[in-house]
Amino acid sequence: MRSRICIAAIGLVFALAHPAMAEDDAMMRIITVEQVTAFNAGTPKQSDLQIDASVDRPDRTYARGELLKLSIKTNQDAFVTIFNVGPTGKVTQLFPNKFQKDSFIKAEVDTLVPSEASTAQIRIAGSLGAELIKIVATNKPTDLGVKVVASSDQTFAALNGGVQELVRDLEVTTNPAAPAADKIAILNLTIKTVGSR
Repeated sequence: MRSRICIAAIGLVFALAHPAMAEDDAMMRIITVEQVTAFNAGTPKQSDLQIDASVDRPDRTYARGELLKLSIKTNQDAFVTIFNVGPTGKVTQLFPNKFQKDSFIKAEVDTLVPSEASTAQIRIAGSLGAELIKIVATNKPTDLGVKVVASSDQTFAALNGGVQELVRDLEVTTNPAAPAADKIAILNLTIKTVGSR
């Protein structure tokens, strides 16, 4: 049996150092207040740590029932946590997950989520519209994502407390006074789902 997660979304939006394109601006208008709160959460620390991410559809638009694959890469060895934020504020941790338990990824190595070696799937289902994927990379392990609701058959776990818990954890982790990590990079992606192609 394949593990599944419902995800609906559009438009790759770089929160760091990339100028917003007209398409991305349009995508920002369709995310919910909860998603905007999550989008703005966390303060990256100025460093040379960078995240590159893409999805398997160039137009970043998925029809209901289609599968989504996410590819991430960092320019340095890093500890990565990836969250999906739904329009209602439900937060699901996509990485690490049941099959990819270690958050550590090597520099310049493409990491697929879900991995090709697993039976996991991210299948588009549920309400149509935007969803936010938030990627956080640090040079040291953090406590991000440890407060999850999981059962043994879930590949992707829900974060207790939803967006508010995610925002709180990101603010604690990225606080300049926090000893957690010297380097923190944050990247936001939005994706759009449609009824059919």
